[in-house]
Amino acid sequence: LPLLALLSACAVCCRASTCGVPHLRLRGGSGINAPSSSACIKIYSDNAQGYDMWFEEAYFSGILAAEFTSVENAIGSYFAGRESLKVLEVGMGTGRFSLHLKQRHPKYEITGVEPAEGMRRRCLENFKLYNESVKVLECTAEDLDVCKQIGDKIDCVLFVTVFGFLQDHEKALRNIRAMLSPEGCVVVAFIDRATSWGKEYAEMTREDIFYSEGTCVVHLSEVVEIFRKNKFELVQDSCYQTLINHNATTFDLDEVDDDVEALKVERGCGTGMWSVLYDRIRFTISSFSKQPDMSIPAPHRQDESFLPCDSPLELANCRSPDTCGEATEDDNENESGGGGGGGGGGGGCGWGG
Repeated sequence: LPLLALLSACAVCCRASTCGVPHLRLRGGSGINAPSSSACIKIYSDNAQGYDMWFEEAYFSGILAAEFTSVENAIGSYFAGRESLKVLEVGMGTGRFSLHLKQRHPKYEITGVEPAEGMRRRCLENFKLYNESVKVLECTAEDLDVCKQIGDKIDCVLFVTVFGFLQDHEKALRNIRAMLSPEGCVVVAFIDRATSWGKEYAEMTREDIFYSEGTCVVHLSEVVEIFRKNKFELVQDSCYQTLINHNATTFDLDEVDDDVEALKVERGCGTGMWSVLYDRIRFTISSFSKQPDMSIPAPHRQDESFLPCDSPLELANCRSPDTCGEATEDDNENESGGGGGGGGGGGGCGWGG
């Protein structure tokens, strides 16, 4: 869901369920916590209408527009001049982000996977309302290898605040590598917990049934590291961010929605609460001698090549979300490893499309 999508709408859902989401947390090698697959899917399936209410009421239209634009820019900047693309959205939710893309780019062929039945039904209704069609399948990222209806040669795989909900990131990305076209990419939109507003937002939504222990709010370096370990690299010029706290203020939804500076969509990552990373399959391995100190924010610059995190490609070699060190030969050797087996259900996150 876009920013604080259901803090108002889900209040009714919270009262009905007393926010009694089981604290079933699974920790994988990535360091990102994922809730129980079955519990998560049920929450989103049972509350799809409430989830979608935020879009219908058009609350905070400035924030929503900035999020839409950042995702569209990330895709368009790399595929400049391409009118038609094969797009797969993982955790499609009620389809709002893909619907926006389809309306803006009619020749995009969009398919979605979403494990929650209620969300799939709502997604189809939303597309039909605008005389658009979409194929949305009951599947998770971890099970894409057995979902033969999708096919291959996908140009762009899209995750909108779903990445923290995956049970097995390695298997999910292995499946995606297998279906991408040679020039294909993965676009990942998420709330960056490393930013000041991201930290506040994680605290504000702690008891929200759609956020399930904050898995919609993840750390930038965690996401970058997972992709690096799974043979992807960032395309620096195609990363975008918005909801930037230029004036070091506390997070207030109404004020942010009226803050022209905060709503600007800029190239880069690391300062915007809403971050969109663009990854492609890595064909060559880059090594770095010394990594930046992640505890010291990089200076804010306005040039087009600006990346506040002092190059995500360098940040990608960080050992953890909080510490960085020197790359070693062991690190490079480990890059050739695949990823574990098993797999639960990812799918519809509280900020999902």
